[in-house]
Amino acid sequence: MAFALQPDSGTPLYRQIGAGLRCEITDGTLATGARLPSSRQLARDLGVSRITVDNAYAELIAEGLLEARAGNGTFVLPPWKPPGAGASAGTAPLPSWQARLATDGPSVRDRMLRQVLRGPIVDNTISFAWGAGDPRLVPTGEFRQLLGSVLDINGAAALGPEHSDGYPPLRAVLAGYLRQLGLVVTPEEILITSGTQQAISLVCDALLQPGDAVIVETPTWPGVFDALETRGLRVVGVPLDAEGLRADALAAALEEVRPGLIYTVPTFHNPTGCVMSATRRREIVALAHRHGVPILEDDHVREVRFGNPIPPPLAAFDHYGAVIHTGSFTKSLMPALRLGYIVARGPLHERIVLLKRAADLFSSTLMQRVLCRYLEGGTIRRHWKHVSRVYRRRHATMLRALERPLPSRGDLDRGGGWPGALGGGAARCLRRGALRGGVARGGDLRRRRGLLPRAERPTLPAPQFRGGGRGTDRARHRRAGTPAPPAPCSPGSADHARGGRRQPSPTTVIPSLTQQSQAAPTGHLRPEGAPLLAVWTGAPWRRDRAGRAPAPGIRGGCDGTMTRVKRFG
Repeated sequence: MAFALQPDSGTPLYRQIGAGLRCEITDGTLATGARLPSSRQLARDLGVSRITVDNAYAELIAEGLLEARAGNGTFVLPPWKPPGAGASAGTAPLPSWQARLATDGPSVRDRMLRQVLRGPIVDNTISFAWGAGDPRLVPTGEFRQLLGSVLDINGAAALGPEHSDGYPPLRAVLAGYLRQLGLVVTPEEILITSGTQQAISLVCDALLQPGDAVIVETPTWPGVFDALETRGLRVVGVPLDAEGLRADALAAALEEVRPGLIYTVPTFHNPTGCVMSATRRREIVALAHRHGVPILEDDHVREVRFGNPIPPPLAAFDHYGAVIHTGSFTKSLMPALRLGYIVARGPLHERIVLLKRAADLFSSTLMQRVLCRYLEGGTIRRHWKHVSRVYRRRHATMLRALERPLPSRGDLDRGGGWPGALGGGAARCLRRGALRGGVARGGDLRRRRGLLPRAERPTLPAPQFRGGGRGTDRARHRRAGTPAPPAPCSPGSADHARGGRRQPSPTTVIPSLTQQSQAAPTGHLRPEGAPLLAVWTGAPWRRDRAGRAPAPGIRGGCDGTMTRVKRFG
């Protein structure tokens, strides 16, 4: 051995021995297959204890440099590149099994959903990308108290495993809650899931095979495409009208496609927000029963609302066993809860329990107990009433704010109005100003192919600026990124005969791709006597004279106001 030990270096002797042997192996001094001295002999040569040499040999064996053969000694293994040497893992070529998984990159829908789940772009921002309510209304104090209470009462049981079909007391409470909605259900027919998205995946795995067709509404929640396309299922779109899924179009699709499943969001449809009428619900259930096709009902939010009453769930109209009902408390309580449920009967329930166990064994034991306490004590109902009152007041304020900049609300499209047809510089200025005012969307997405069907483009009047402030009307319009007022025309011209000014071209506004509110920020609510308008308005985008950016609020018809509008119905 050509290395010397340094007892005073502070490095353990066995590590010094290991480092010396490692260097001799990598530089070829110790050739492949060479037999090393016994631990007793090497300890005598180096003047150390035998256990020190044994530890050095054990470390090199663990690294794959040496091999101990019983009765023969310790030998050097063939050369092997230590971790970290040479090319990094990021630059090394992928193995063949990885290459088979390669795609052309994330789709537009995938990029949008990543942005949605990433959360707000900046703090204190009103985001239209995620269909959840105001985070400031989440009952964090009550949640903290209930969490502590569960841990005090249940102790270690709240942190242990749970039944795959869910915490029994929670299923019993949910059965009582669903019976109040008109469903005939027992606790044994309820399965707790990790949100509605997992419920959709479990039902697809239980009922469908690759190549089967699934009917969905057009448009629909983009996240459902992930659950369907990753399983090799064909997606067939059926259009909506003011009452929800069109029964005539569904009947034609059932005859032509013969699907294996119908997926629908009848209550506060995502993203349009429409509510399917009771008559239409009966028609849809009867059609599905006649063709022998199950319906997966996504009842993702119904508790936070105001205005006219809404019909019972689709499953309440089902007397044939055709509807599989799913729901969750993600949007009505808190997104991080990630708890949902499925109501399924017969062999389907047993099949879903098996698939659930194979997927993740069970949903969060602790969160199930907390949700059970929420439902048992009536705390969650008080929360729903409170946020509904808050959203009702905000909704009324927003409608009043719209009467100046948007007096004619009847021609607004469901898709809302994010000014996307402005020039590049104006659009960038608008987006930066909106962010400063506390209004954001899911990235800078435009309407592209492969995400949602293209909506009709509404025409909105440009803001009118009158008097006051610095600069001319034309300069103020230029700063706002809106068309300037028409210039005066010469007497005797055709424009002069029509009113004395050249006629401006209308401003076209492209509907936004993001799920603007999914009715969660405003409760998915339909006020009496009028179609629902879910509107967010941000503060003016320009800072005040002190350089402060104003807090988000309601502004209408003033210079630089960012208004976000969405119509349902």
